[in-house]
Amino acid sequence: MSSPLPTRQAEQITATILFADIVGFSALSASAGPEKAYLAVTQLLGLLDKIARKHRGSVDKYLGDKLMVVFGYPVPLEHPATAAAAAALEMRQRVQDYNREADLAVSFGIRMGINTGEVVGGDIQGPVVREFHVLGDAVNVAARLNAKAPVGEIWVGQPSYEEAREHFIWEALEPLHLKGKSQPVAAHVLKKSRGPASRNSLGFDDQVFAELIGRAGPLAELQEHLQVLTSGRGGGVLLTGPEGAGKSRLLVALGESEEIEALAVLQTRGSPLERDRAFAALAPLATAWDGIDSSDGTEQQQAALRRVVERRLPEDIRKARIALKQLRDLGAAGGSGTPRIQDIAARIEDG
Repeated sequence: MSSPLPTRQAEQITATILFADIVGFSALSASAGPEKAYLAVTQLLGLLDKIARKHRGSVDKYLGDKLMVVFGYPVPLEHPATAAAAAALEMRQRVQDYNREADLAVSFGIRMGINTGEVVGGDIQGPVVREFHVLGDAVNVAARLNAKAPVGEIWVGQPSYEEAREHFIWEALEPLHLKGKSQPVAAHVLKKSRGPASRNSLGFDDQVFAELIGRAGPLAELQEHLQVLTSGRGGGVLLTGPEGAGKSRLLVALGESEEIEALAVLQTRGSPLERDRAFAALAPLATAWDGIDSSDGTEQQQAALRRVVERRLPEDIRKARIALKQLRDLGAAGGSGTPRIQDIAARIEDG
């Protein structure tokens, strides 16, 4: 029998590794029988596989009831750790949904580990199968994080956290002692997505800025545009520049100027997690416009949205229904546990 042989030279690349481990096979096997448990696990693995590919991950292998996914190889990604984190959150939610849909005697759980680093990748080909494979310390750390994570949690190594930190909510862990590592390893628990952000003033609370230096000219030009707005004329400004050039700092300074006091300000920012959803960044504006807090529960958001409709369109229910439908279509999914604004709109519309 011929042994697998490499078909091309191995290459060293930076990639993000995700291990997803389904928990519950043994318990379900004891309760419903191994055949039914096997079918359920393989069906669930197929669903997780689709989520991984949706986020442009490449499934490296199945290991029993575990899935190993590589982000950034062989398909290049600009933000592989961010894609892996988004996929992990969707996988966790999908397992919860599957438990409700399948109505099995035993519910499945999932634990995940994510890490980014240098790996060696290449193709391996045998008489029948050809596949790619990655090896490296980053893979080992991701596997160790996966093994240590409690059921329901996603543990993320420091390199992945550094790339994806601004797009998600995190909880820091005490440094971990992992097998094969001489020094403790920093890691975080991935909690949920921040999603597209919005607020009623310029600048975001999670950013810290230094003193504004050498931007008096651009700031004065922006302030002139504000004066035009206060006169009742509309307009638009496109502010561009390379990363780190100080665009956000300039907007914060603009928000502190006297000219802006007479204006209502709405601000939103996009997220790479929503890059495939048209107009995703606009939905937070629709809620921020009237002070609807996306962190409130469904009932509070529903009551706030009713007040908006009654105040803005008191004499034309038809227009209100159209507006709510548009809002629902533009709405972006919130983080884990956060009601979606389009679902709330649907309830008001139907009610």
